[in-house]
Amino acid sequence: MSRSFSIKRMARVIRWLFENNKRRLGVLMGIMLGVLGFETVVNLLSGDFHMTYRFVVWQAASMAKAMLVILLFLSPSFIMRKLNRTDRAVEFFSLPASLSEKYVASWLFVVVGGALAFIGGFLVYDVIQYITALVLLPGHAQWATPAMFDFFTYARFPAFSDSVAFWDMMSGWIMFLWIQSVYALGGTFFRKFQWLIVTLLSFAALIGLAMLLKHQMMERDFSMFFDAKQHLQIFSAVFFVLTWVNYWLSYRFFKRSQVICNKWINI
Repeated sequence: MSRSFSIKRMARVIRWLFENNKRRLGVLMGIMLGVLGFETVVNLLSGDFHMTYRFVVWQAASMAKAMLVILLFLSPSFIMRKLNRTDRAVEFFSLPASLSEKYVASWLFVVVGGALAFIGGFLVYDVIQYITALVLLPGHAQWATPAMFDFFTYARFPAFSDSVAFWDMMSGWIMFLWIQSVYALGGTFFRKFQWLIVTLLSFAALIGLAMLLKHQMMERDFSMFFDAKQHLQIFSAVFFVLTWVNYWLSYRFFKRSQVICNKWINI
């Protein structure tokens, strides 16, 4: 087998993952559809139908966006879920693809595939609520999809000349990728309850770090050394390196994963 990375082989792995995990994608769609449907019914029954319907649609779109963001954070922790059955694990690692291709395919499936499943559930909800509103609330039916994707309508990429705004945006995206990398690392290091363990450890680490640095940071003034842009650049550089390290370690744990492992960790 060639050592070069093959998109074609990776696509075959993604196809295998889809064929063996269609039920889980359906569950994700059902979660989105069920949560939004339940929220819509509760909101409508709590007030006047005609006066609250616009708010109900907007709130459903906001809830869907929040659920999608949370999923994008947590989904890398499901990279190793295919190993919950020995036969599937053996079949997965026997696929004609390199470990790097399998790792990237697994990441794409759980992150991109999970997001598409959530979006699919939202679109099904939107069609159902629109048709229902046409029948029960004539003249008040409206789509929730534009409110769901209004981020892309109003978001503007800051010009590099506006360096502070540009680096503020960059630091936000890098922080997002770093959080994903933490869950990816936990997803390949732990064998059970990966997302829960990573979440609890992250909260504990943040609380401990805040308590440790509380007095030291308050007693020091670093503004004389760095301006706002330099602060953001340093922040972005540090977390970019941490993101790369997390994914490198995650891939190393992925390579050392064992098919049969009754431990809580994958090493």
